[in-house]
Amino acid sequence: MKPHDRLIKEAAKRHLAPIGGIQKGRSRIWLVDCGWFAAIVEFQPSSWCQGSYLNVGAHFLWRASDDISFDFGYRKEGFVEFVDEDQFAPEVESLARRAADEVGLLRTKLHSPLVVHSMTPKNTGEEWIDRFHRGVSLGLAGRADDAAFVLGSANEESALLIPLLADAAAFEARVVEQIKARRAALNFPALNESLWNLGARTQVRV
Repeated sequence: MKPHDRLIKEAAKRHLAPIGGIQKGRSRIWLVDCGWFAAIVEFQPSSWCQGSYLNVGAHFLWRASDDISFDFGYRKEGFVEFVDEDQFAPEVESLARRAADEVGLLRTKLHSPLVVHSMTPKNTGEEWIDRFHRGVSLGLAGRADDAAFVLGSANEESALLIPLLADAAAFEARVVEQIKARRAALNFPALNESLWNLGARTQVRV
């Protein structure tokens, strides 16, 4: 293992493992189980030189996709170049510490799936994905008409959800089923408690 990769892994393990972070294979991506979403921490490499960017965001687990996408949040720190171990060690330590802090902020901001529809998307250029996430959030909030309008211009996956909007319990059950399937695919543990409490559904408008 190259020195900069070793330092990144060691720093990530010190700061992310205590909050539930698990390295994805041998990659520079770490995942933190947050129930209905996964926090993604990526120590992104450069094509030109050794070092790392820092990306932190949320991956919503209610999509039937094998991709690990940044659905909310992304770039947190610019590129830190590796010059030598003495220079890079404290800098990557700072990146890992910042990553753990950002995961904590995500957990606070995304305290409920009902807040997703009122948040600004990452603006990846994949507008249908943003609309899908907003539509699911609106559906869980009990706003069936708004959810149908937003989901109606998304994709085939949306088309499967729209008929369930008339029955809030059925819609929620289908979303929970998909989240559990995605959790299993990511090797997250099975949940023995409810994913959320939707007793007080949001009235925030979009």
